[in-house]
Amino acid sequence: MTQVHPGGRPPKLTKAIIATIETVIRTGMPQDEAARCADVHPATLRNWLQRATAATPKKPRDRSPHERLCLELRARMDKAASEGLLRLWSAVLDAGTPRPADRPRTITVSKTTTQTFANGEKSTTTVTETREVPHDWRAAMALVDRRFATLFAATGVQVPDEAPTIDECLAVLERVREAEQAKKLRLVQ
Repeated sequence: MTQVHPGGRPPKLTKAIIATIETVIRTGMPQDEAARCADVHPATLRNWLQRATAATPKKPRDRSPHERLCLELRARMDKAASEGLLRLWSAVLDAGTPRPADRPRTITVSKTTTQTFANGEKSTTTVTETREVPHDWRAAMALVDRRFATLFAATGVQVPDEAPTIDECLAVLERVREAEQAKKLRLVQ
């Protein structure tokens, strides 16, 4: 009888864990959260991804079964992240595209209530409501910004969390004026 894992325990990385991580990544969640959803420590996931990077230059026949799983994990995570980005980006484009008046964006909400009377009879009522959804792309774009920050990073001026007060602005201007005057005095001397 041959052992599948002679001399040690089986690796934790399995096809089921890869599928779970892939599914979570596809929704737009970060890698650390995907690892936690698969009952894997985030550092373990990072180790597997590093192992995949190290195994890439090797010839396929020289890779261990664990390295092959690590490579599959990385490939499926990359594909899932791209699919998640495509889904979010499509939502941004769809929400930002005006629709003709005869085809508004709508959602349908149904609510079913069952009432039981004293004599044992039951009455079921279903109320269905259709509402028009406004054109709003901000929620999907916020997800794109956070999940794919390196791809869609905002460039330009960084806006602070809190705006400075007028007194703080005046104090900065005063310091700039003083520095300019000191520079002029040094040039004259």
